[in-house]
Amino acid sequence: MRRGQSALEFIMTYGWAVMVLLVMIGALTYMGVVNPQKLLPEKCLFTTGFACKDHKISQLPGAPPADLKVQFAIENAMGKPILYGPVNVSTLTGKGAVCTGVPTSAVGVGTTTYLECTITDGSPGLQQVMKLVVNMSYTTIPGTYSHFTQGEISGTVQ
Repeated sequence: MRRGQSALEFIMTYGWAVMVLLVMIGALTYMGVVNPQKLLPEKCLFTTGFACKDHKISQLPGAPPADLKVQFAIENAMGKPILYGPVNVSTLTGKGAVCTGVPTSAVGVGTTTYLECTITDGSPGLQQVMKLVVNMSYTTIPGTYSHFTQGEISGTVQ
């Protein structure tokens, strides 16, 4: 046998094996045995200067099953006091809400603020993974100009 022929046979044999393996993984994913969404970690990330301490995404009790309650705790790590502006949360499909619990007075360094938002008709269902975008504005004290920052919350709907 020639060297080229044996190399080609080697590649073809293992190529078929890899292809069968990929087809099996695809079939298991299609049937729901392997669900990539359930493998994603829960996370709550903001830009530098804000630390997300905790978060929860849940269905709103006593409301239609598609209504969501998003709760998160954010710490001022800017190094100086700030004054929050509006805080909004939205889903990737565009559903959004303005959060309540936003303080109207200055928030000191290291102070944690607990925010709650209600999104109507935004839930994909219980135990489904959801990704949310948080948009907020703030002004440093002393400061004149308003700044904009964005965060991301990912988690399972409880």
